[in-house]
Amino acid sequence: MDKIDIAKRWFEKAQRNSNQDDIEEVMDKFFSLYVSYNAVYSQLGSGDRNCATTKMGEYLEREDIRILDNCKNDIKELIKPVEEGSFYIYGNDSLVDYKNDEQILEKINEFINDDIRNYKSVLNFIYGLRCNMFHGSKDIIAEQKSLLNPANKVLEKILDVLINR
Repeated sequence: MDKIDIAKRWFEKAQRNSNQDDIEEVMDKFFSLYVSYNAVYSQLGSGDRNCATTKMGEYLEREDIRILDNCKNDIKELIKPVEEGSFYIYGNDSLVDYKNDEQILEKINEFINDDIRNYKSVLNFIYGLRCNMFHGSKDIIAEQKSLLNPANKVLEKILDVLINR
């Protein structure tokens, strides 16, 4: 089974989780979508963060794939919980790295406001979210839906194009 087949398989699993009000389904969908995304970006080389953010951003730009241009409202929703201070991407329960969160929010807002094609900032945010959710000491709480639902929409749009390309 090649990586695109793996990506398709996990993408199909993610589609089974359609209840955006059930936090467990929302989280399961995010995890499945990210595994699918991982299978796609791992084809770009080695180095997990580098491939998920920089190399994928460069690929999207080089191939003139403008998926994220159509996701601005979802991206605004995605970053809202961090902007409001109800969620953080960098750090842990005892030490939140507000500086890194502010830097990534600034770059994403540049993308949204200036219509530049800085895919890397959005992909870096999603990668940070993935690290936080996979490795952080997070409980499953309803408030996470406000962050994960828009992340799921962005990942779905990216994967829909990349898998079917």
